[in-house]
Amino acid sequence: MTAVSGHLVVGEANVAQSDVVRRQTPSQLVPFLAMIAVIGGGVVLSGELGLRTFGSNSFLGWLAFFVGAILSGVLGTTLYQKMWLASFKKRFKELNGGLELPLRVVVEEDQLVIATGGLQSLIAWDAIGELFEAKGYWFVHVHGLMYVIPRRCLGSADDERQFISAIVSRMSAAAVARSEAARQLAA
Repeated sequence: MTAVSGHLVVGEANVAQSDVVRRQTPSQLVPFLAMIAVIGGGVVLSGELGLRTFGSNSFLGWLAFFVGAILSGVLGTTLYQKMWLASFKKRFKELNGGLELPLRVVVEEDQLVIATGGLQSLIAWDAIGELFEAKGYWFVHVHGLMYVIPRRCLGSADDERQFISAIVSRMSAAAVARSEAARQLAA
């Protein structure tokens, strides 16, 4: 049996966004209004400055308007995401008393066991669709759900290789074919 332990910090991987959004629906009004205000204000300001400065018949006026509108859209959505994540972390901490959850991942002969914060998922090997790495995390894709394993929990590079090899050796051939990074690491 192969196992790893560590902590998964809530919100750091943001993989179950639809569930989080549904859970946070009542508290999304303020971030949404802030985003709309930034985008709307940016569009109006860029239109006023661009079109008044260069004239409504000028290419530069319209260019300034569109560039300003795009920048305000980027700023507005960034603000929304930051406020949304802060809102989620605050609510989770209020409900559960903290943002760090104990994480344990166990590779067994007939299943992968992932236990996080008192919840335990038993995943049959043929249910795994893909295992991939992104930005310091390994993601186990199972029927539309993503399970997150922070790389920091895997120890050294050799420990990580052994752990990923143990998983890859038990996955279906189709899942292994889709899991290029895991397959390469396990080789």
